[in-house]
Amino acid sequence: MKKVIVSSLSGLLMAQLFCFPVVAYDKDDLNKLISTKQCEKCDLSGANLEGASLEKAIISGSNFKGANLKNADLRGVIGSEAVFSSADLSGANFYEAQLSKGDFSYGNFVKANFGRAFLKKADFTGANLLEANLEGARLRGAIFKKADLTNANLQRARMQSSNIRGAIIDGADLREAYMRKSKMDSAARKYAKKHGAVFVKDTDGMCL
Repeated sequence: MKKVIVSSLSGLLMAQLFCFPVVAYDKDDLNKLISTKQCEKCDLSGANLEGASLEKAIISGSNFKGANLKNADLRGVIGSEAVFSSADLSGANFYEAQLSKGDFSYGNFVKANFGRAFLKKADFTGANLLEANLEGARLRGAIFKKADLTNANLQRARMQSSNIRGAIIDGADLREAYMRKSKMDSAARKYAKKHGAVFVKDTDGMCL
């Protein structure tokens, strides 16, 4: 009888876990972000921020892991070491965002706009960047291992010393993309050279 009761209770607890998903984010942090656009080292993991207007928000060190930020306006946000791993940011606008050392690994960035964003040493390992716009983005030392950059726009992106090993770059626009000292597979390097990427020493004096 005891075994039956224990088994029934276990089944009930499991059912409750599946019916009522655990909310990981801090509600106070979420309200603070929305009302003030200033939320450093906040826990927003798993939060629903679809279509949110967060232009020029300050989010340094904040955690958006697994959050829904589809079509969110993140233009000009400032947030070194912010975490967006496994988050859905498809269609999000990161134009001129400053997100150095950010964690974007395994996130969904389909058709996201990173134009002119500062993403030095950002980690895009395994990320889906299908048709994403990274034109003019500063990506020195960024990691794109096993990322999908199919049909992405990387025109004039500054990608020196980046790691692109195992990434898919089919159809990517690499005209004038600066890729000196980048680590990449031989086939990818051949494709990049054929499609206008630059591997010679930079002499234009651009400050990165």
